[in-house]
Amino acid sequence: MSDIVERYRLHRESGRTAREVGIVYQGSNVGLDTVNRFLQRERLKMGELDVRQRFKMIETSTGRRFTLFSGDLIIVNQTIFEGVAQPIRNGTRGEILRIDETGRCRLRLEGKERREVTVQLQAQKDMQDMTAAYATNTIKTQGAEVVVDLVVPGNPGVSSLNVGYSAWSRVVDHVEVFLDRGNWTDNPVRMLGKVWSAEHEKHSASEVMSWETEEIEIDDPIEEDLGDLTESVEAQRLINELRSEIERQERERGDDDFGFGIGLQM
Repeated sequence: MSDIVERYRLHRESGRTAREVGIVYQGSNVGLDTVNRFLQRERLKMGELDVRQRFKMIETSTGRRFTLFSGDLIIVNQTIFEGVAQPIRNGTRGEILRIDETGRCRLRLEGKERREVTVQLQAQKDMQDMTAAYATNTIKTQGAEVVVDLVVPGNPGVSSLNVGYSAWSRVVDHVEVFLDRGNWTDNPVRMLGKVWSAEHEKHSASEVMSWETEEIEIDDPIEEDLGDLTESVEAQRLINELRSEIERQERERGDDDFGFGIGLQM
């Protein structure tokens, strides 16, 4: 965690804005929330968030706890219909302009229009409408774009070529990958290359249904979500680039610290 925070701080000190530095976290919500809290703390130190305007929330279905501040970058977790002229879709990103102790929150949404809306947050809710968006999981990153991408690929059991492509294809300028020997063996770079060379097998909804109820025939197969499909040619290009970097580092590296990053210019 300290390596991630340090690299975030370095990129911010080099002139990158909070919007330009993003983290893709493939792992548990506990880990994801921890990264977001650490980066909120960094922004508080920089004076970019207003500690006087904050609202604490609990997600009762999971036990997750959040605090949002004025100035926070957020992502919408479920489509918001109530109290807005147009729905705010799941995955929409924005910035909190104002927030008070009652949960009344003024947002500026990302997009061409950069429209401003006011929403009412709840202190306790089965699924909270939004969370901080400094670190997001792989699914939430699809379609997003950042200048600097810090990637935490979880562990070999949950990562794959699809995850690697989703994380890397959003980068404009620079990407770093953070690994640890606890999850990725004594040679984490080689293990990452192996895992990111294997595409996760996907099946359409009709295939899954046919396994569970083979007696039911479906004439028109249900298409897979296009957002989950891997652009195989582009993904393979990225993997080849990663392999080249792995080979270079293996020639140059001896034993190193527990965690490290691979930095590639895109």
